[in-house]
Amino acid sequence: MKHLIFIVFTSLRLLANAQTHIITFGKGENCSGYNICNLNHFSVDYKILPNETLLYITLTKDNKLQFSFPKSKMKETVFLKYFATGLFIIDGDYKLPENIAKQFRTPLIKSGKYKVLVTADSYEVVF
Repeated sequence: MKHLIFIVFTSLRLLANAQTHIITFGKGENCSGYNICNLNHFSVDYKILPNETLLYITLTKDNKLQFSFPKSKMKETVFLKYFATGLFIIDGDYKLPENIAKQFRTPLIKSGKYKVLVTADSYEVVF
């Protein structure tokens, strides 16, 4: 029972420090390809587009940037294109918006193939 309480407390503490954003996938002016096209703060009146999904941005214990994508908020088309292979592909370096880079002390995400960790509630990618 003590372990369950610790896990719940730790999870709540991590989410309390998380920032909620909307990520637009794609590259270039038309946001096509495999990359991050845009990151915006989430607001309740925001209408999520077909190539977008909700994400939480946090740091891991060893200070690596982590994106957590809630399964319940992800459209099947986004899952199939960007997560189904088990790899999250960034085909060009992505410069993070200034406010995110400053808060998480990470100026950019390097191009590469990142493993997608599947949990009960989310898909997680560590950069």
